[in-house]
Parts: sequence; C-alpha cells; structure tokens
Amino acid sequence: MTETRTDEAETSQTPGNRAESPASPIVEVISLSGRLDVVSSATLRRTIEQHLDQGRVRLLVDLSVIDDVDSAGLAALVRGMKLARKAGGDLRLVRPRRAEAMRVFELTTFDTIFEMGNNAQAMTNHWSTS
Repeated sequence: MTETRTDEAETSQTPGNRAESPASPIVEVISLSGRLDVVSSATLRRTIEQHLDQGRVRLLVDLSVIDDVDSAGLAALVRGMKLARKAGGDLRLVRPRRAEAMRVFELTTFDTIFEMGNNAQAMTNHWSTS
C-alpha cells in the first residue's frame, strides 16, 4: 500500500522584514506498508515518477512499517534516488522497524547508500534545515 503526503518545514518571519525568505522546500512523504516486492515496486516507481514530473524532487520513502523488501523493491528505490538526484533533489528513507526488512539493506550495504532516519518527522525537519 502506498500513501503520499506533503510536509513543509515551518518558516519564521521577522515582523517588518521586507525581504521575503524563500518558502521551505516541500518534502513528499511516501508511506509504504506490507511488502515492497515485485508487485508493489511497480506502484512505487509510478508514484516516484509522478512526483518528479510535478517538480517535487525531495522524496522521503517511509519504510517504518514495511514487513519485507526484495530485490525488485531495492531496485525501485535506487532508480527513484537516481531520478530524484538527476532532477536536483534526492530520495531518502525512514528505516524499517522490522529486523528482517532492515537486514536486506544491511546485507546489500544499501543502508550506507541511502540517507536513513528513524522517523518521517525528524527526517523532514532535518532535510528542510540542510
């Protein structure tokens, strides 16, 4: 299952300041549940492409409640990261809580390739300040 939401970091504005600061970059959060496998990875690829086509290039894929990840799922994430970076953005991950799902990232060393965090809110806040 794929769910998408848009998160925007809060901006502070000083009263009386004429120069407007640019709006904080929007981070699109794509939340996944169940398995990230050959079937669901096709949906993830389409979702990523739709966001990129609409100019939303900061993508955070929330894998926190995912049960399992296979090679097709990893391939979809890598492809999404490459496309996002080519568009001037990035694709980052909320790490899976289930040890079995996280093990796939560790065994393939993808946990060192992707920037990963423990929850979507912290990742969004960190990204918006970097």
